[in-house]
Amino acid sequence: MYLLKNSFRYSRFVSIIFRLVTFSINSLRRSRFVALLSFTAEKIIDIYSISGLRRFVNGLFYPARLWGFVDRLNSRLNFNLLKPDRIFILAYASFLLVSSYTISMKALVFLLVTLVFFVLGFTLARRVSFTKADFESTSLKAGVLLYLFSLLCLMLDIYYVREIPLLEPIARKKLSVLLTYTSTFIVLAGLMIASYIAWEYYNGRRNRSDARVKVFALALTTTFLVTLLGFRTQTLVSLLGFTFVMYRYALIGNFEIISAMASGLLAISALGAYRAIRIGYALGISHVIGKRVGVTLSIYNYIVNNLFYVSHFSGYNVLLTGVYHGRIAISTFSSFLSFIPGPSLGPRTIVAREFGVTGVTLTSTLLGPVSLDLGLIGSILFLFILGVIIGLAFKNSIATASPLATAFFSILFAYLLVGIETGLVDFNVFVLFSVSLFISIAYLAEGRKR
Repeated sequence: MYLLKNSFRYSRFVSIIFRLVTFSINSLRRSRFVALLSFTAEKIIDIYSISGLRRFVNGLFYPARLWGFVDRLNSRLNFNLLKPDRIFILAYASFLLVSSYTISMKALVFLLVTLVFFVLGFTLARRVSFTKADFESTSLKAGVLLYLFSLLCLMLDIYYVREIPLLEPIARKKLSVLLTYTSTFIVLAGLMIASYIAWEYYNGRRNRSDARVKVFALALTTTFLVTLLGFRTQTLVSLLGFTFVMYRYALIGNFEIISAMASGLLAISALGAYRAIRIGYALGISHVIGKRVGVTLSIYNYIVNNLFYVSHFSGYNVLLTGVYHGRIAISTFSSFLSFIPGPSLGPRTIVAREFGVTGVTLTSTLLGPVSLDLGLIGSILFLFILGVIIGLAFKNSIATASPLATAFFSILFAYLLVGIETGLVDFNVFVLFSVSLFISIAYLAEGRKR
């Protein structure tokens, strides 16, 4: 632990990163563009201050009697639910329990070993000390800019397709990869704005009803917009992300967070059932979760059992280091950025080809692609790194109450929970985790100067 803490102090590489972060922050503070963006952000947010609009929105989103009843329920459920390591383990256990498929003992042991290293990484990261940094106003301006830019990309994406993928699932194949990836950042932008509003309430600068109304309105708008793309992952990430932000700043309590998770599960199941009906399959909402989870787990189970089987004849190198030796990991980048050498197919497509499936992609849980690619050692390292990044983001949010840190923790943790089923193999998700790690270093750099 001593070496972990002091590596930030004595490493030349980290010192260079500190200097780059400091230079970037100082440049932003002096930028005329940021000043213009600040003015735009203030005008957009101040539209809500029109009295007639405020009364209408308050009446719509904040019925006083209902929230009074909810607050009384929360006073009886007075315990802290936001414990990411425990939530992650519980979510994974629930994932196994609701499945219509039972994995083998080998696949279960493989999973349990890697989860231990996630908890270890998370625990070590939480011991790093953070201090407050003055990034609040910058996060609001950046959030508004990113929101507007992502919204423009989303509109262009749908315009070129000339159909709404939510209503016509087959239209998803026509979407632009670049525009779609960029459009998904609207969720992060919404979380950055929502975190700033909630942070103002948390610090006594705004009353609770006003903060609740604004954040709920932003959450519903953002979730609706990203759902138009027809991807269930983004819908669930948006719902979970806004829930974590509101819970972190005490805008909602345990009753709402439990209700939100149940609503998210119902919404994702309903969307899956609707899509199944649209393409000609009659699946009820209750069957969507169990069958989809069952298919995903069966693929993971086959991959791990096959690693054990091959290792029995050719040595345990295959089990320990995998089959593709990093090519699936590289495909996350090479399939999106053509100038990077590597496979042109994405990770899920490579997994599908492993099963002789063409024309569609296959999800194989969080561990499926990495276990096939890098084996047990790679899976352990992958979960450990995830634990460190999530732990740093969480500790930063708790220690500094920063809107920027809270927004990134919320979206990372939401992606992690959803990734239990879908995996974390998309380029935009890698960008988010990398930027979050960079922000954690930036806060450490700011604290180092003081």
